[in-house]
Amino acid sequence: MTRIGTTWEARIVVCLAVLQVSPATAQKPELIVEIEKQEIYQGESILYRVTLNHVEQPTEPELASGADLRVTKLGEQSLDSQQITIINGVRSVVVRRGRQYNYRLTPLRSGELVIPAPTAQVGNDTLTGRVVSLRVVPPADQDTVLVEFSVDRVRIYPMQPFRLALTLAIKELPGDYADRDPLSVQSEAPALQASWLDDQRLPEGIRAERSWREVLEPMTSRRGNGVQINNIGSSSVFSLFENRATGFHPSPQRRRRKDAMDNETGYWEYRFERTFIPERVGAFDFAPVSLKGTFVTGLRNQRPVGERIFALSKGVAVTVQDVPLAGRPDSYIGAIGRFSLRGQITPVAARVGDPMTLTLVVSGEGALAEARAPQIATLPGIDGRFRMYEATEESQQNARRFTYSLRPLQSDISEFPAVPVSFFDVDQERYVTLLTDPIPLEISAAEVLTDAEIMSAAAPDAEARPSDLQRHEGGIFANELAALGNDRVRSDRWLGLWTGLVAGFVSLSLVIGRVRRVRQHPDRQRRKSAYPRARAVLKEASDYAQQGDHRAVCECLSRAVTGLVADYVNHRQAGLAPRDVAQRLEEIGVADRIRQPVRVLLDKCDALRYGVGREDVERLLREADQAVVDLFDELKKCRR
Repeated sequence: MTRIGTTWEARIVVCLAVLQVSPATAQKPELIVEIEKQEIYQGESILYRVTLNHVEQPTEPELASGADLRVTKLGEQSLDSQQITIINGVRSVVVRRGRQYNYRLTPLRSGELVIPAPTAQVGNDTLTGRVVSLRVVPPADQDTVLVEFSVDRVRIYPMQPFRLALTLAIKELPGDYADRDPLSVQSEAPALQASWLDDQRLPEGIRAERSWREVLEPMTSRRGNGVQINNIGSSSVFSLFENRATGFHPSPQRRRRKDAMDNETGYWEYRFERTFIPERVGAFDFAPVSLKGTFVTGLRNQRPVGERIFALSKGVAVTVQDVPLAGRPDSYIGAIGRFSLRGQITPVAARVGDPMTLTLVVSGEGALAEARAPQIATLPGIDGRFRMYEATEESQQNARRFTYSLRPLQSDISEFPAVPVSFFDVDQERYVTLLTDPIPLEISAAEVLTDAEIMSAAAPDAEARPSDLQRHEGGIFANELAALGNDRVRSDRWLGLWTGLVAGFVSLSLVIGRVRRVRQHPDRQRRKSAYPRARAVLKEASDYAQQGDHRAVCECLSRAVTGLVADYVNHRQAGLAPRDVAQRLEEIGVADRIRQPVRVLLDKCDALRYGVGREDVERLLREADQAVVDLFDELKKCRR
């Protein structure tokens, strides 16, 4: 069998050797290339890191694309660190100032692959990294471990759920061990790589019905048996720490199936399932699933003998097709799924010409976000009897609301007719038309007012009062014009009014300009964005924690705290050591109860980055989050 990987001690030596920089070239811009390992099995992925060192304004490097590799960007981070390493008694100082870019490379074939050198433009110069070789080992023919990856339907419609299933079939143990669970006897759980069980690696346009935690956590093994999945719970190869990965152990089923010799043989089957919902039309590919580990294949002196095995499934493809044109009704609103419909009019009693409101609500499970309002103005019973206005649309949870304004045009209307709304039912694979119930209405004729009622605002029983404005057949202008009052323009009043308005406008402009200059001052803008920037870096640290890259976590935590302090005191962040941060905080009057935890946190981060600490990273993330909140509150008080 082919041996893959190295021990963690050897990986540290290789990593430190790559990081070593000679004093003669320490300050020259350079492009550093690091790779997780140089030999993997087909179907696996590796981490690939490109660092622009000693570059003030780095731009993202260019990676040469090819037909043999799929490249996925994982993120990037700023570097501002100094690291001391000792190899064979030789002390080296590694200084990194620049930016780091992380990628995942997935080989698309087996054999010897060449990863071309990346390039980056720095000013007028082009930096070039190194070419890396990668050996991809294909799976060997064997029948001890079978990996079967399947989908329940290969052609579906948007918002129609489909289910992916993975079955691991492991041949039962030989001899007296036949009743033992094959996944309970390994000293180390086999490693399973399945991108469809990773929320961050799902194809764009595919949504999981449940998160990977909800799917896998019920299968967690307290004893560490089962299989490792996507390195959950373990650290990255670039980290200086080595954690034991979490084991997931589904309840097995014992089956009989044929082996490579066409003999009926007992197998233990372990099944993983997950349901997905496509949100758009297109073709979606799910990568093959791989499993590698040591499995019992025989007995020696009545003792089980293990063999290193790598097994690979086939990939799965799903096509999400658009709804058919044939048979599409005019009342189709673009909704796909299964829905119900209800309608309502308010008020139900009105006069001709009075405003009314019609509300249609489509609710259920499926694609509703892009559903359009039904065109109902030309429907029989509505056209010519109601004046309809354009509808407004509102999305709600599992519902879509359409609101129309309308006015009745006739007094003989007794009901608002049924409104048809059509959608595509993905389960029945046909169009379905729903109808609202007819809504009874009471429409009366519009009230007609006499001339006397238009001219008088008094109630019918009010005492008659003389009025200077008399009704005449010729209209209002047939009255004496003197009764309308003096409408001559007073120029002195208008001049005073305009002078006041101009003076007020000038004063307000001066005040606004002053406020704008204060708010747009670079120092104030830097303080204003300090806290959001620190929270963003903490989020970046949390993402690296999920990937198991503990060193990157510590670098982000240190950068979040030092960046917050530097932004508030208007100081350059580069080179701020824990002692410098504590000193700056003391100078601006930050309380000791805040300064000390910040100093301790930064010391812990430095210790972990240099491999001399053993702090729990999850706890460190919580401490950093609280420290940033407390520090921000204290900095605001000191600023006031």
